[in-house]
Amino acid sequence: MKYVLIALSILLISSTVQADNYFAIHGCYKSYRAAKQDTRRHGGYVIDTNDYPNFGSGYFCAVHGPGSRSSMKQICRKYGYSCYVKSGY
Repeated sequence: MKYVLIALSILLISSTVQADNYFAIHGCYKSYRAAKQDTRRHGGYVIDTNDYPNFGSGYFCAVHGPGSRSSMKQICRKYGYSCYVKSGY
């Protein structure tokens, strides 16, 4: 019984952590400088995609987040077609 409770606790914690790993992405670029320029237009900050397993490697992305999928969708609605939501993990 003790092991079942531990396993359920770990599962609950991991699903909670993953729930807030979404990003609102404005654009991804090969150069940090280009991504930084995008953040000047839309706000947010730059991430290195090598740090996130669900992103293709070798890019720098201008993002908002991380947050819940619904909160990132709200941000994307504000910016229109050039924005999309993706999980980092």
